Amino acid sequence: MTDRCQLRLFFLCYNEPLVLVRENKTWEEALASCRALAADHDAEPDAFRNHRYDLASLLSDSDYAYARTQIQSATTDEVWMGLRFLAGGWLWVNGDGVQHDGLPPHPEARRRCGALAKSGDDSWTIRDCSERRNFLCLQRT
Repeated sequence: MTDRCQLRLFFLCYNEPLVLVRENKTWEEALASCRALAADHDAEPDAFRNHRYDLASLLSDSDYAYARTQIQSATTDEVWMGLRFLAGGWLWVNGDGVQHDGLPPHPEARRRCGALAKSGDDSWTIRDCSERRNFLCLQRT
């Protein structure tokens, strides 16, 4: 066991590969925080390759269902996930396209980040990226 594994952080709920971080951050801050988790800081600085975690991309129904159970202990009603409107379309931070009905094709300028609600039938919601909330990190495979 490494020293890192013995460190207890009250704002992290480790349940790998999905990590709920109970700190309130903007979407951009949440992305940076996920990428800093267990990153290889000795590697060449490359924003995509030297990190083990990213904001969660929920690519399947099972990913979505698992994430919904994990966020029940969040301290905010919604948590950031890795969904963002960029270059005229919705994308996951891992580069995959989004397969979800109901996302606005042209969202308001400030409401371009995806969050997952703890309750409700359609728990995907589009929020202002500068809002502060808990977030989900997913280990990259």
